[in-house]
Amino acid sequence: MGKYILLNLKKFFRKEQGIFILCIGCIFLSCIAMLSAYGLFGIYIVKKSAEEQNLSDIEFRFTEDVTRGEFQQAILKLPQELNDKIISYYVDINISEEYPEWNQSRVDFHFTVKNGEIVPSQFFVDNGIKVGNLLHYFTEEQEKNGELVALVTSYPEEQKKLDIQDNKVIFLGKEYQIIATQEWSYVMVPFLSLDEDTILYKSSPSITLAEPITKKDYDLFHNTMVEELDGKVAFPDYEIPDLNILYRYNTILLVNLFIIGAAALNFSLLYRYMLIKRRGELAIFRTCGLRKGKAALLYLGECIGLVLPGTVAAFGCFHWLILPLLAKVHRDIVTLYSPVIYGKLIAGYLVVTFVILAVVIGMELRSSSLTLLLRGKRYE
Repeated sequence: MGKYILLNLKKFFRKEQGIFILCIGCIFLSCIAMLSAYGLFGIYIVKKSAEEQNLSDIEFRFTEDVTRGEFQQAILKLPQELNDKIISYYVDINISEEYPEWNQSRVDFHFTVKNGEIVPSQFFVDNGIKVGNLLHYFTEEQEKNGELVALVTSYPEEQKKLDIQDNKVIFLGKEYQIIATQEWSYVMVPFLSLDEDTILYKSSPSITLAEPITKKDYDLFHNTMVEELDGKVAFPDYEIPDLNILYRYNTILLVNLFIIGAAALNFSLLYRYMLIKRRGELAIFRTCGLRKGKAALLYLGECIGLVLPGTVAAFGCFHWLILPLLAKVHRDIVTLYSPVIYGKLIAGYLVVTFVILAVVIGMELRSSSLTLLLRGKRYE
């Protein structure tokens, strides 16, 4: 039987090259569509859920004194992949005792981590320029090196409250070179220009991400902060959707079952067209004693010979070529795919495909040999 199946496939390819290629293409593209839809729809569901909770901004607080040096060390312990997603860290310090005459009690700092070093937050700078509070800001080198440079308020009444001499301002006992003015605060200085033992304000630290945070990244950030800061940090009870639990089991049967069914039906219709064209041949074999059961197995064998190579090629192409491209846009999409998920998707696709094929083949084999012969004449 195996030999005859191979002969039929060769004959199929030789006589109906266009339909043969169309069948393989249908299988290949259907699998690619199924796999892509699984991941993209999962990302959509999780992001939608996260956006409803505003999970692009994560706030936390220090329960005990945390210094600038301790916080710097903690955030540099995070993987750079996670720091790349954090577009701004926000912390501030309390200066109410040092500068009681100021109309503000705290000075804030906005920065991020690039290639393992603290640099200015471009997100904060762009927003400041957009609303008109900033015209200039520190360079990456000035922040990295903790240079003694400052941006002072542009309001004359507020400048009078600053200790400014020879284009320099005294802040927390240090002499900073004034490089520009701004309308954000009395004074702004690089985060790393602060002494390492400077105490950060407890109630205000936060991070801003380019996209809503995933549970995996939140757990990593939370656990790293708790570990590196010796438990001196507390987080609110965020309900962050799990990329795997929320999506994998709730939608794989809903969305992908529809795609699998449509794909299997398309292939089955193409194969039924080939069966119609071979009705005369089938009628002769049936007359010579070929049983319906054996004929059905022969046709299913041909389908296996078409479906399996196309499916394997599609899954390989998706995993090695398409998924890395999708990951450039949606970094967390890779976590949705595991050997177990691939196995479930393959099994689902094959089961649905062969069930539909079995129905189509069964319907074609119901007719008598004479009826098949007469019908087949019309397609020769």
